[in-house]
Amino acid sequence: MVYVHFSRPSNNAKLIEVQSKLGLKKGNVLRICDTRWVCRYKNCESMIKNYSSILEFLKNEVEAQVDKDAIEAIGILGQIQNCAFFIGVTLLKDILGIINIISVTLQSKNATLGKAKSIINGSIQSIEKLRSDIEFSTFWQKITSLAEENDITLEVPHKGSLKKVYLWLAPLIIL
Repeated sequence: MVYVHFSRPSNNAKLIEVQSKLGLKKGNVLRICDTRWVCRYKNCESMIKNYSSILEFLKNEVEAQVDKDAIEAIGILGQIQNCAFFIGVTLLKDILGIINIISVTLQSKNATLGKAKSIINGSIQSIEKLRSDIEFSTFWQKITSLAEENDITLEVPHKGSLKKVYLWLAPLIIL
């Protein structure tokens, strides 16, 4: 949905203008390709890197209310200003970054079965390590920092109800 909105040349030009006003490097919202892990990884990375300029552009579009794009912008804002979306994109970027290493290694011309086994086992260990308390703490610090930079409220549930915690995290659980 975000890609479709910014794939229009006029919207993309306005996004680049907002990025330059904010002093950010020029970046585009990338298209998701169903068969390439690297596209999904780069899309998550691009979303995080360009998040503030995307928000600024969409807010300006809503305020201007010039055409039907304002309605679409309201819908996109409602989805991407959600803390679950923000956490999900950040977590997905980390996991896809690990998977991307496997993809690149297996596609290299000098890939061997031994290298493949080693990289797959290393990736499994890396993903398992992400589930440790230390890695979660590091991940949460990164989320908190990014949320503060982008004025996102992290609605952390109270410790009292474990069931509520699981319901809150349900959209983020990868089985």
